[in-house]
Amino acid sequence: MLIAAALAVCWVLFLPAAHVLADEHAAVQHRLSFPERRNQYVHVSATFPTAGASLELAMASWTPGSYLIRDFAAHVEGLRAADSAGNALPALKTAKNRWRIDTGGAAEVTVDYDVWAGELNVSESWVEAEIALINGAGVFLYNQDSRDRPQRVTVT
Repeated sequence: MLIAAALAVCWVLFLPAAHVLADEHAAVQHRLSFPERRNQYVHVSATFPTAGASLELAMASWTPGSYLIRDFAAHVEGLRAADSAGNALPALKTAKNRWRIDTGGAAEVTVDYDVWAGELNVSESWVEAEIALINGAGVFLYNQDSRDRPQRVTVT
């Protein structure tokens, strides 16, 4: 009986730690769709695990093979964020290529946005009716925490 009680106490004490360890390896989910192909847009829906009061997101400003500073974030339109229940969360653009989301304590945040993909060159993305060429630097958002997590990309 005493052993069972001790195990129960250990279970209660260490269960939250196990949850944190599991969350450290939760993948960031990126879903790409093309509802406006003729207008050359890719729609991105990205879900980030969170651990704080805010989520700081960024978009790259350069890409391998083209060593110039780029303004990929200029092509981002309609960025909005929500918790897992679909409740809107405040999203503020804080710099040329950065956004801050107030998580409201949510365990994960989904960010939806559109990216114009109408420049066909080595550093940009291109979308048309039959083909999409995606340069991840100008499409995917990230934060410091997500750089160490697995990334899962789904294209529909």
